Amino acid sequence: MRKERLTYQDLLRKLLAGRLLQRDERRTAEGVLSVRDPVDMALRLGGLLEEVADRGGLIRLAPRSGDEATLRRYLDPGTNDNWTVELPGPRAEADSTETAPTPARLVQPVEEIPIVPAVPSRFHDETGEPFDTFFTSFSPCKTPEEIAAALEPIRTQLLERTTATDVRFHFLLDDGADLVAVPFRGRPPTEFEPLGDRVRTVVLGRRRILHVPNLAARSVDAQAGRTGALASVPLVSGDRSTGVMEVVRETSGPFDPEELQFFSMAALTAAGLVERAEVLEKLIFLDKLTGLYNRAYFDDQIDREIERANRMGTSVALLMADLDHFKQINDTWGHQAGDEALAHTGSIIRANIRSIDVAARYGGEEFAVLLPSTTRSRAELTAERLRRVVADSSLGELVPELAEASLSISLGIALYPDDAATAKQLIDRADRVALYAAKNWGRNRVVSWAEARDANEELRPGR
Repeated sequence: MRKERLTYQDLLRKLLAGRLLQRDERRTAEGVLSVRDPVDMALRLGGLLEEVADRGGLIRLAPRSGDEATLRRYLDPGTNDNWTVELPGPRAEADSTETAPTPARLVQPVEEIPIVPAVPSRFHDETGEPFDTFFTSFSPCKTPEEIAAALEPIRTQLLERTTATDVRFHFLLDDGADLVAVPFRGRPPTEFEPLGDRVRTVVLGRRRILHVPNLAARSVDAQAGRTGALASVPLVSGDRSTGVMEVVRETSGPFDPEELQFFSMAALTAAGLVERAEVLEKLIFLDKLTGLYNRAYFDDQIDREIERANRMGTSVALLMADLDHFKQINDTWGHQAGDEALAHTGSIIRANIRSIDVAARYGGEEFAVLLPSTTRSRAELTAERLRRVVADSSLGELVPELAEASLSISLGIALYPDDAATAKQLIDRADRVALYAAKNWGRNRVVSWAEARDANEELRPGR
């Protein structure tokens, strides 16, 4: 293979003359070729090459022994050409008013780094022990505030022992959902820096660290006005990405390799801490038969949701549901059949509510569902959907001997603050008024507290 030494302009022209670039990448290359400052041109070229490699157009080659950190090697799979590229970085940017040599030897604008969890000796405590005990509390975390309190020791250690000036955590509530910031005390939640789409594809997708020595560099794709340095580190637990830890420094320049190792250790510890908290919460607060939360968790959450509704000026709907003729199922087919009916109903409820809703087994054959930030009409639609899906389901598909068993639920609805002033009143009106009316009016139906009130139904001590 013939070796050539190309300038940045030569390489851009070679790219434009070939078939490697896609349409939007060709427009980018044409724009880069028109840049007059050689350092700025090199930075943008480096970003373009990384974008092409991200989609598989180029193959990144492992560095060779003796390679400087600024050297990048690629293989063009179409032509089998090997490219060795030296890219510019902070020092050359500072001197960019002068004529810079081509090619310049500098730090890559955005560096993709594998997770290397370690606690280098410089981060050990006075006794020589590593600070991998950041990190001991993993009590159940039911709110963002509780997650923040659990993560605060990790955040404090990073701020005290590295050059970082801020540490932020962002978690995925569900796969594919938006990242939600953890609100640390005295600091409002801050949106994560997406770096174009690199955080989604590289950090969450490939579970690698994005190291950005200078957020102000044009090829970085940071949000306007961002300055300083950033390490975006994946929060990985088992085989899934649970979020992102952002380590920020107000001044630009690369984090050193030992700091990046320490960040990896902290991120893995944080992800494991939250994962253990979720597991512990399930052990304590989940009803084993139905997979829903238990009464203790519900009692705690209804107070929290009402407090949140008061702060935000929103509504909370409560659905109380009860299996119809449950005693008949137990008496006819046995208690195991009754357990199957309860478990089946629990799975239907879980599948037909939002991730922010809270469903619990309230007791016996009764269920409670909290719907935060919900209008009355949406709550009624949810209740009717649950009623219909349960009625249309077949226990015989689960247990063949129950093919003749029918299943239905009755539901009562009340809305805070429209229908009730307290949590106790909300429960009473959804359960002991609206649900009682649904039972009394023929079962397998949805009744709101307002309907029961207008029909002069009274508060019942029980059924």
